[in-house]
Amino acid sequence: MAYIDHLISAFDQGMLPLPNGIKLNEFLSDLLLCKSSRLTKKMKNAKLSTRLFDISLPDAGGDTAEENKNLFCSGTLSRLQKLFLKSVSSEPTKLELQFNMQR
Repeated sequence: MAYIDHLISAFDQGMLPLPNGIKLNEFLSDLLLCKSSRLTKKMKNAKLSTRLFDISLPDAGGDTAEENKNLFCSGTLSRLQKLFLKSVSSEPTKLELQFNMQR
């Protein structure tokens, strides 16, 4: 769940390489290869269908959105992704998820 929480936080901050306006439930269901209804059921209070991606703008310190993405997602995202994949018991599903996450 830490991996998903990290992705949601990065999504909310506009720090992922996603198209502007994509819904959170669409992003997560595509990434995790599951139906959005399943996500909605598991994460009732997350308001997945009402949260839209908005690319973050450079802040006052001069950092670009791309630099912010790299700082936010670098080591933590990789570590959480590996832990998440370890928790998947089915090897074919694990390989499919891993392939999908690399796109």
